[in-house]
Amino acid sequence: MRTIFYFYGRETIITDQAFIKLGTGVARYPIKHIGKIGMVRRLRPGRASPGTIYAIVALMTFGVSAGSVLQNPFLSAGATILAAILAFRRLYVPRMELWAEYRGSVAVLFSTTDPRVFGQVSRALMRAIESCRLRRESASIASGEFRSEN
Repeated sequence: MRTIFYFYGRETIITDQAFIKLGTGVARYPIKHIGKIGMVRRLRPGRASPGTIYAIVALMTFGVSAGSVLQNPFLSAGATILAAILAFRRLYVPRMELWAEYRGSVAVLFSTTDPRVFGQVSRALMRAIESCRLRRESASIASGEFRSEN
């Protein structure tokens, strides 16, 4: 029987038999033991590039200097608040996690900040689980487990 690949990436491989997490330690989760799936979106601390830090400092400096030259405290306060909002949004990035019930406990199967890859992995896992379920049902029907009693 040949293996069907639903997703093949740098961090994850999803086949019709297993969800394989690559990286520092390889973890293999057989599809038939994966139960309920949950998706979580969290804000996690990230890293700001030096260019982002320079831009935020320049915005704050411009706002304070323009506010003092124009004698408008609202301009300097507004620029400072805008810089703080931009810094917060840049320093805290949304991280999406794919959780699943695995052999009676909850496991984090996949985690990323890229929404496109997260969507691909979650859809591939759902297709693999559905395929596994259909194979089990067809195998049980073929073995005569489901009989109609009329």
